[in-house]
Amino acid sequence: MQIINNKMEHQVKLEVDGKLVLDNARNHREVVHGLLAYADEALFVSPFLYDDFGPFFSDADLNATAIELVSTCAPRGDDQFRKPLQLRSFGSTI
Repeated sequence: MQIINNKMEHQVKLEVDGKLVLDNARNHREVVHGLLAYADEALFVSPFLYDDFGPFFSDADLNATAIELVSTCAPRGDDQFRKPLQLRSFGSTI
């Protein structure tokens, strides 16, 4: 397991079944895009969502990938207002 953050001073290399899937990924976006290119399905679990998923997935090849998203909704605050719009952005982008 490796924790990836967007301020890493190193680069990530990942092999799956002896095949190099990631080489020199420097942030979350590069890691996700590299894994999506290899995978036929993906499960994202995060309490944090983008307001607009378009730029994040803009150049990802999602044609043969089934993607599922699991998130949370806080009982108080603006989550109840923002999450439906964020989920719609995810659904329309994917």
